Amino acid sequence: MAGAVRVVGGAVSAALAVTGALHAVWAVTPWPLRTPEEFADAVVGTGRGVPPAGACLAVAGALGAASYLVGAEAGVLPAVGSPGLRRSGVRGGGRGAAGARGGRAGGVRAGG
Repeated sequence: MAGAVRVVGGAVSAALAVTGALHAVWAVTPWPLRTPEEFADAVVGTGRGVPPAGACLAVAGALGAASYLVGAEAGVLPAVGSPGLRRSGVRGGGRGAAGARGGRAGGVRAGG
């Protein structure tokens, strides 16, 4: 079981890191599209504008932190700090994401 957790945790950590890197890129360019309007139409569904660069960078930072927490918890990245603090970050982040969409995290109603 530990080997599976390490493999899946590493894959999830990598996916979060790549997604964060893309958000950092999108803070400065509409890549892979040519214009911000095309990008907004593809991502948001309307060409009326894209989120500000600061919002993209905030998401990139949050995804980077999530990538580290998942990777450290899975044992594929060096662990810094107390295990309890890292675990609360991993579990609390899941609850926060579930709460933002009104769902459940870990079988527990978000926020309760």
